[in-house]
Amino acid sequence: MSKGIKMSNAYKRGLTIAAVVNIQELSKSDNGNLLCEDACCRTRVEYNSGYARQATRTIVGPHLKLAKNCFHNLECKNSISGAVKGFVRDSNDIESIPNMFEDAQDGSFIFRLNFINETKEQLNKLTTNILTTESEAINLGSELVEIEHKLASYCKSAAGISRLRSLIQDKSDIAEFESLIKIQYKNKKIMWKDFFYDDERYHVLYNRLSRGEIDHPVAIRVTLKVIKNSAIEQHPISLQCYPEMEDRKCYMPWINLHKNIKNLKLNLDTSYIVLGHVNNSENKIFRNLKFIINNKQQIVKE
Repeated sequence: MSKGIKMSNAYKRGLTIAAVVNIQELSKSDNGNLLCEDACCRTRVEYNSGYARQATRTIVGPHLKLAKNCFHNLECKNSISGAVKGFVRDSNDIESIPNMFEDAQDGSFIFRLNFINETKEQLNKLTTNILTTESEAINLGSELVEIEHKLASYCKSAAGISRLRSLIQDKSDIAEFESLIKIQYKNKKIMWKDFFYDDERYHVLYNRLSRGEIDHPVAIRVTLKVIKNSAIEQHPISLQCYPEMEDRKCYMPWINLHKNIKNLKLNLDTSYIVLGHVNNSENKIFRNLKFIINNKQQIVKE
């Protein structure tokens, strides 16, 4: 059975009244009194103080995981299937937004990644229109708000489901997750390995970009290292992330924020999932992966 996803809340016994408690209020001394927060499950879980990722030498913060020989109920929101179904349901419940996840009727869902590009293209066409009358300006403004709302919702869904993928506790569970969520981009299927990149696969993303193999948005896990000002007027904030070292080469993600979200609150030494189109460049030291972020929903904390 699967080990589910990393958790941040637990049902704690040993209190005057047992209650769901956030990990910030827990420690290893609570182990033995912690259960899964989902009332349909209540299997034993344990506090884990974190560890260092080898590829980027970054620290994974404290989290909760299953205790030895324990398993989630299949319907638990922290099991792989429960987490996926819950996320898809919540994403598809957004009013006025066409479902980004299509029920394939076989227990899996089709994740329609092309919606992001289609909506972005609509937005670009609207913003380049030349206004000639006041009524056109009013109508255009209304359309812009609606399409921006759709784009933000799609980005939030795409980044969110990628976050779920990053929270899987055990690599053996990845196959289950990927069988539940199948990615469609335009008229082709995209494998998860071609869409999601963690700290150990920056070099893979760079090499695929160099070969011209990627034309779709990708999701990447990064840990922020330095915040810098940029000379580019449209994208004045540049975020340097911890690099992956591979074959004595340094693969460095950069996140460039649009001026409209330059004040977005992000924390250094914190891991995020970033969604977007990416291009690559090389200098004497770094092989750079450059993301341009125009919407705050393209970034979600891991």
